[in-house]
Formats: sequence, C-alpha cells, structure tokens
Amino acid sequence: MSQTGKKINRVPLIFPPVVNVQMTNNMCELPLGIASLAAWIRERVEVFCLDAAQQGYHQIEKIPGGFVRYGLSDQEIINRVAEIKPDLVGFSCLFSDQFPIIRNLVDGVKKLDQSIITVAGGTHPSFLAESCLRTTRLDYIV
Repeated sequence: MSQTGKKINRVPLIFPPVVNVQMTNNMCELPLGIASLAAWIRERVEVFCLDAAQQGYHQIEKIPGGFVRYGLSDQEIINRVAEIKPDLVGFSCLFSDQFPIIRNLVDGVKKLDQSIITVAGGTHPSFLAESCLRTTRLDYIV
C-alpha cells in the first residue's frame, strides 16, 4: 500500500537505454539493482523487469557531441509499460547521462495515467535527489 492509500499490485522495473561515447564499444551488463529488487518484492507484487539497453542493443541513435544512445526507444518503453497497466514504475539511473532519458520516460508514464507512482533509484538520483525531484514529475527517489 502506498502513502496515498493506493494498493500496489503491478510493478515494472526499468533499466533505461544507455548513452555512450561514439567510439566506445557498447556493453550490456546484467542490471543487478533491478534484478535484486525484483527478487525481493516478487512475493508481494507482480514484478516485471525491462532491460531496455539489452533488448534494444542494436538500436543505435547518434546524438550531438559525439555520443550514441543504444536501447529501446522511449515510445517502445512506454508501450510496454502501457501493456502492463502498472500501479508503480521504478527506474534505475546509474549514470547522469541517463537522467534525461528517465525524465522523458516519467513524462510518458504520467501521460498514460497520472496516478501511476514513479520512482527512481541508483547513483544519480541518490546523490542529486532534490534536483531530480524538482526537475521531473518523479514521485519518489530511493
């Protein structure tokens, strides 16, 4: 049960696409944060893990400054979230260059349904929690 009294039943945990230097080999690693959290909560809620970097590994988009983004598109991620019909969506954000992606995804989730609780965890939001909450529609930082 959330602080708003809303029962939480369905929870996708999302590892977002990755931004990388163009000349670097793209790598996918098991997202241990969402995998560990999923194992811990699976007895209480229906949990789904989406590794958007791995599932869209061959989808590469050049972005300004000599960088690339690889992973599922924002719309593909939002479509998958919509199929789940979640009560809460959790985002992993290990790197600061992933945070603009998280911001866009949170906006997309809130367009689906304002009542969906959005949460971000990981290195970036842990160190910059106040800034992350102020500059997005995120509900919580963990």
